[in-house]
Amino acid sequence: MNPAMTITLVIEIATLAFLVVFALRLRGWTSDTRDRIETINRRTAEIHAEQASQRQMLARSTTEIVNTACLSDLGFRYPVFLADWSIDAFLARYLVQFLLEHRPDCIVELGSGSSTLLIARCASVIDGYAPRHIVIDHEAKYLDLTRQLAAINGFDKGIEYFHCPLSTDEHTGMQWYGGVGEHLAGVQAQLIVVDGPPGVLQPLSRYPAFPSLAVHMAPRCTLLLDDAARPDEREIARRWAAENPEFELTINPAGHGYAVLTRRELRGSRLP
Repeated sequence: MNPAMTITLVIEIATLAFLVVFALRLRGWTSDTRDRIETINRRTAEIHAEQASQRQMLARSTTEIVNTACLSDLGFRYPVFLADWSIDAFLARYLVQFLLEHRPDCIVELGSGSSTLLIARCASVIDGYAPRHIVIDHEAKYLDLTRQLAAINGFDKGIEYFHCPLSTDEHTGMQWYGGVGEHLAGVQAQLIVVDGPPGVLQPLSRYPAFPSLAVHMAPRCTLLLDDAARPDEREIARRWAAENPEFELTINPAGHGYAVLTRRELRGSRLP
């Protein structure tokens, strides 16, 4: 092989080696670039989701502030606190609108507190409206505190308080308000507010409310279940609806969330 051919061969081999190395590096660069683009796209999507979540939270917070400000016009003599362990402003607003629109003759509450005061105050300011208002709690101290707050606000005389310590429910085998059936003898409730017992007590702790109170539900009856943003309460509401198809279920996820089960005779309500 003459020198010229040798040089040519060396050049071709060097060129081929360069192209191979370049191709390998190009493939690595392309892969890195693709990974970086995917990371950027993923992060961009996360940022958009975070921004959407923040906008949603801001909108809900604004709505809650507006609701709370409007509820303050009810003129309580002593503050009625919302959120945390109490009902929040979303359920409070629903309650006020429900009472004004439907004016239930008999109201039963499971769990006492801010909802008790709110219902009693609305009943006192709606002309010609004087429902039977029954409140049940397994904690005597909270029942007494609610009684004191109602007295301070000037409307304790229209509320019936029953202390029902928890015991094993014969139908479900779960912990439930003992003696509640005796206290509600003859009662036909048009509104039942379920905000007890605490969810930490046992799984699906509020499930017995429907089977134990079914006999005390009027033909036109609505159940409100607080804390429906929690998985247990959502499951409870869905079970109730599945087991009682004559009731229609809607769930509002705002704030603590609340579920509304309405016997179908009440469909067509304008409430949110």
